[in-house]
Amino acid sequence: MSRKVFVSVLGTGFYASCKYVSVKNDFVSSETRFIQQATLELIGAKTWSDKDKVLFLLTEKAKITNWDKSITKRKKYPEAKEEESYESLESLIAKMSLPFEASFRDIPDGKDEDEMWQIFGTIFEELQEGDELYFDVTHSFRYLPMLVLVLNNYAKFLKNMTTKHISYGNYEARNKVTNEAPIVDLLPLSLLQDWTFAAADYIKNGNAKQIANLSMDKVTPVMKETQGKDNKAASVRRLVNDLACFVDTMTTCRGLDIYHGGKINNVILALNEVDKDFIKPFSPIIKKIEESFSCFSGKESGGLAIAAARWCFNNKMYQQAVTILQEGVVTFFCQRHNLNIKVEEERKNVNSAFYILSLKQRGELYAEDILSIVETILADEYLKDKNIVADFVKLNKIRNDVDHSGMREDPKTSKSIISNIEKCLDSFEKILFYGIDRGVGIDFNNAMLINLSNHPFSSWSTKQHQAAEVYGECIDLPFPAINPSWNEEQIEKLSSEYFDKVIAMGSGHKQVTVHLMGELTFCFSLLRKLQRAGIRCVASCAQRNVEEAPDGVKRVIFAFENFREYVCG
Repeated sequence: MSRKVFVSVLGTGFYASCKYVSVKNDFVSSETRFIQQATLELIGAKTWSDKDKVLFLLTEKAKITNWDKSITKRKKYPEAKEEESYESLESLIAKMSLPFEASFRDIPDGKDEDEMWQIFGTIFEELQEGDELYFDVTHSFRYLPMLVLVLNNYAKFLKNMTTKHISYGNYEARNKVTNEAPIVDLLPLSLLQDWTFAAADYIKNGNAKQIANLSMDKVTPVMKETQGKDNKAASVRRLVNDLACFVDTMTTCRGLDIYHGGKINNVILALNEVDKDFIKPFSPIIKKIEESFSCFSGKESGGLAIAAARWCFNNKMYQQAVTILQEGVVTFFCQRHNLNIKVEEERKNVNSAFYILSLKQRGELYAEDILSIVETILADEYLKDKNIVADFVKLNKIRNDVDHSGMREDPKTSKSIISNIEKCLDSFEKILFYGIDRGVGIDFNNAMLINLSNHPFSSWSTKQHQAAEVYGECIDLPFPAINPSWNEEQIEKLSSEYFDKVIAMGSGHKQVTVHLMGELTFCFSLLRKLQRAGIRCVASCAQRNVEEAPDGVKRVIFAFENFREYVCG
């Protein structure tokens, strides 16, 4: 059984007597000068075992003013003439008849960094593997409440501890009529840190385990109490379960599950249906999860596989990324030539086409019936682009290097492998999602051009209107007014808002292109977000013509020529 440990810092003040109350727990303490006594009553320390522990942290001054049992009187103020009756905390704790002996440790005043680490080490040394922690931070001076929160996370990670209670006795907010002061529950601050780490683990590493655990801690009691009938709790449970299944699909490279899109669509549907306010810290995290799934927007089958590779790469799952990407490219060409994506021999036909093109010779490699299928693939308009062949060969080499742990001649460095995976991803996304030339491979009935510029679509020239037709229906998203005095953080925040607007506008379209022109720092910030999400961005290219009037006044006319895609090298 886990050991329970209560930790509190004792202050030096002359504390007035009151009763401490917790409305949440329907609790009223004995009348006392010390919040420590009230908190021990609140957490039920009298029912603890003799293996449990209460630890008071005492500075030298706290020891002689508030701890030592020999204290019976104190002056309320240093300038007071007479002393008042005053019972010490040590004496009061002894009268509580706790089933264990209360202990204390000396700590310094904490006046510098060395003393801060000394206090930290003192507490940490007292803790054991698997302890349940109970903190009172009422009289923790200066930075100690923050130190307790940091220590709390440190101990949870290194000693597998759980925090059951953090509280603060707010004497200043007492009811002066009843002389009752509230005990403020600070445990949500610890839980918020847990949510922060859980969110970071998903966003940076694609690990949804902690999010699921924290969500179910909240959901399970509600579902049990309502016999599974609480729709809000059920929607959260459905989302975390679907998210966990999706992550497992990615980490185990389940290509058919990715191709059919079931696990991906389940998460997207659950995101649309979840009650975002059921768990307060969960709401911003849901937004981040939605952003991480934007790369799947408008994709299907083979396109989903390539988007899945991007998701894995973004979450540092490099082996999964290269595996899913290569198989996704093969799947893409299998679909184009009506080959069964589940049949190994038919998938080999696609690989053979790339192999032949890379060698630039057919030779006597294949039987006639197989060669005819390969010949059809070789005639594919996509394979006219030499880059796609070169990138596929490069991808194959990377995958072999990774799968064989570099146990081969000329193994690549990890930096080189990561860089080349990203380059291949960028290349295949541009070619396979948007075609080898503008408009090739785009489903115009489901395509959309979002015009994010200072010039509405209605003001464009006929030539620009015609050039825009290949991107589908054009919808204006007015360019924001940007204050030149804004700093980088404000620009970044605004670009995040407009990223969300683009995602919302593009929902339901298979291909989304953004015409992005305007203030440079904003455009650059937004461009990076959109490209990471697999959204194509283009700029208007114009001829600058200068006309000079008879009076010497020069007039500049910009004549639209074409759209050019933003390409990041």
